[in-house]
Amino acid sequence: MKTKNSFIGSALVLLSISYIGIVIVFPLLNIIINGIKYFLYDENYELLTKDFLHAAKITILISLLTIPFNTLFSLIFAWKMKHSKFPGKAILLSFIDLPFSVSPIISGLMIIFLYNYNTTLGSLLRNLEIKIIFNLLGMTLATTFLTLPFILREILPLVEKVTEEQEEAAKNSGAYNLQTFYLIFIPQVQDGTYYGILLTAIRTMGEFGAVSILSGNIISKTQTLTLFIEQSYKEYQTEQALIASFTLIMFSLIAAFLKQVFLRVL
Repeated sequence: MKTKNSFIGSALVLLSISYIGIVIVFPLLNIIINGIKYFLYDENYELLTKDFLHAAKITILISLLTIPFNTLFSLIFAWKMKHSKFPGKAILLSFIDLPFSVSPIISGLMIIFLYNYNTTLGSLLRNLEIKIIFNLLGMTLATTFLTLPFILREILPLVEKVTEEQEEAAKNSGAYNLQTFYLIFIPQVQDGTYYGILLTAIRTMGEFGAVSILSGNIISKTQTLTLFIEQSYKEYQTEQALIASFTLIMFSLIAAFLKQVFLRVL
């Protein structure tokens, strides 16, 4: 009986490893190896077109705008939730997961329906010369909404580590609320914050559905790397699609490396 259970356990482990290898590892290695080949060995630098470089720039810019806002909002929201008691608090917390349950395409459409020029809000923004749709601002807004839970969900379980005794000791030492927030609260949740930032960065750079709706996929204007990959593949420019995919993977690996560096330093 023990031998049979051991055989079943080994078979399940082998099946799991095979599945991960076929679905994740082998395709990932294929992109990395071929990407390195195109970059280093074949010296196909002509594939790094102006459109590709602009798409990479837009992708990085959206990430740089999204991550700080989500980080700051998540830290303040978690801090306030810990120190606030009001009816409907549980319902409010449940809405945090709303971006997970809404399709990215639906999120993009919601923003279009809300901010198009036929609506009151859209007309007001047009009068103020603020453009949301087919613009970087709208793409960033959609990405911010879709990635909002990543940092917050990592912080909220850690909030309980901040005890009232610690906060009272800080206040008795003359610390203001802001100092208590920075000196007591932040250190307790920093690990979750860094991990949430990593998830947000990866999700932001890989976003496709919402930005495809809101951007209009305008080349060298609102095209991100994911949209560049789709267009290159449809136009049978496999090499460009491969290099763009390799670049996204490198961005993700760099984000993971920086997260480990920050954890060691801080």
